[in-house]
Amino acid sequence: MTSESNLLGCYDLHHYIDDTHAPPPPTVTITDVASPNPTYTTWKRQDRLIFNALLGAISISLQPLIARTTTSLDAWQTLANIYVKPFRGHIKQLKE
Repeated sequence: MTSESNLLGCYDLHHYIDDTHAPPPPTVTITDVASPNPTYTTWKRQDRLIFNALLGAISISLQPLIARTTTSLDAWQTLANIYVKPFRGHIKQLKE
């Protein structure tokens, strides 16, 4: 998965998977009126694109493991935990 992280770094998108920036708030309040935050909308769209790229880059057998995650960061961390802390069941699944 290093090629994916390198690609994200080239486009200055690495913060989506390395937990260095919190997502913007979904709403902003100006003069006591809450409105959708356009920065959040852009962040969410980009995050979904990265998530789908990650989903497409892994084998079909691993896709269910990240399909329930909600952000690209969650998906990335799930994959990192699988590869960093392998146990017998994961090793068997990866071999298949």
